[in-house]
Amino acid sequence: MKYLQSILKHLQQQACIEGLHTYLCTLAQDLNYASCYIHFNYSSRINLLKKDIGNASDQLKYNLQHNNDKLYGVDMDNSFVFKFTAPFENCYGVKINSPFVAYLLIEPNNITTEYQKDAQLLFWQLLLPAIENCLIRITINSRDFQLTKRERECVLWAAANKTSWEISRILNISERTVHFHIQNCLQKSGANNRSHLIQLCKEYNLIH
Repeated sequence: MKYLQSILKHLQQQACIEGLHTYLCTLAQDLNYASCYIHFNYSSRINLLKKDIGNASDQLKYNLQHNNDKLYGVDMDNSFVFKFTAPFENCYGVKINSPFVAYLLIEPNNITTEYQKDAQLLFWQLLLPAIENCLIRITINSRDFQLTKRERECVLWAAANKTSWEISRILNISERTVHFHIQNCLQKSGANNRSHLIQLCKEYNLIH
């Protein structure tokens, strides 16, 4: 439990992509993993400074290069850890959802018993929310997430539960323009929907 708390603390302290990359490489070494790796789908809306993060074995890199479609063909929820089949048979993965399309891939070296496997699955289930929060925080910081005056006005009224039509009447602009500004905000922040956008804007003091 203390080791888990230590990892959570380190994740909270990460301030940039490079720092998280270095920490995951260190974590893989400490846990004796061949891979501890975050792999982003190329369709992901977030343009990260480092596309893939962490440590990956040569075999995993080869499989990702030549069999990427098989990895993303798996219908996998982020509420559990999934044991892949060939050609990723030595990997466990967790799908990291919005604002990314990504997998956290772990490739243990010395896990043999079912008990050890179950323990690993639980371990990464507990860590997943902290990793997602870390990525969201780093991504927003690295993108210098800022709103224009008009974007801020649209989000403020959306936070007051106004519809796009109501916002257009209040600001004396077209409803289409409101949609345009909201979409810009969603793209800047990586938010999945309006509710998520409002939450992020409040968290980063962009609206009050």
